[in-house]
Amino acid sequence: MHNAFVNVDKEKMSKSLGNVVNVRDILDKHSPEALRLLFLGAHYRAPVQFSEERLIEAEKALDRFRAFHESLERIRASAAEGEPDSSIAMAADALKMAVEQARGEFMAAMDEDFNTPAALAQVFTIIRKGNSLARDLELAPGQGAPRAAADALEQAWSEVRTLSELLGLDLDRALAAKPEGADAAQVDALMDILIRTRHLARESKAWPIADFIRDALKQAGYALEDRPQGTAWKKE
Repeated sequence: MHNAFVNVDKEKMSKSLGNVVNVRDILDKHSPEALRLLFLGAHYRAPVQFSEERLIEAEKALDRFRAFHESLERIRASAAEGEPDSSIAMAADALKMAVEQARGEFMAAMDEDFNTPAALAQVFTIIRKGNSLARDLELAPGQGAPRAAADALEQAWSEVRTLSELLGLDLDRALAAKPEGADAAQVDALMDILIRTRHLARESKAWPIADFIRDALKQAGYALEDRPQGTAWKKE
């Protein structure tokens, strides 16, 4: 429903300027959800600033959805009965309250002349707070996350799905767009080698080598997380 201009390098996209980009060509390189995110990030009556860089940023934003869902799946698989400690219980309660507040502010933004940028910001607020709790749970000592905390994450993800659907985002398609086949297997194998090498370097107290591996991977867009169960990695 966007009805303002689409700008390329601060100029209106038009045939006369020869800067028209076809949607079909965009979708050869980027996911439909990335393109939707780019448009949702501007009010429907405001110009959209279109560029390859902005589409790449939108793809990275989709990775935040995937990271949250992947963390939830790991925690769901290891969830255990029992009462969480006080800090985790407070964090889980805080997440539930944040979800309620974000839902209300999302609806208020949409009621205010379809303010999709403000509404989308509330979705990312839930993701940010959900990822924070997930990180605390995965770094906590012990076997498995408390069921109550895992349930709070489930509720947060459910809300993310609901609000995203209202914005026209297909999260099932976005989640399925992860690399598959040989490329993904090669990345997994290489990351495993690097993590094992870093582990051996740390055991040998070769701290400069261990730090170099961690920092080089971070520069390449991969974050390492040291947990009681071992080192995990994720694409940032």
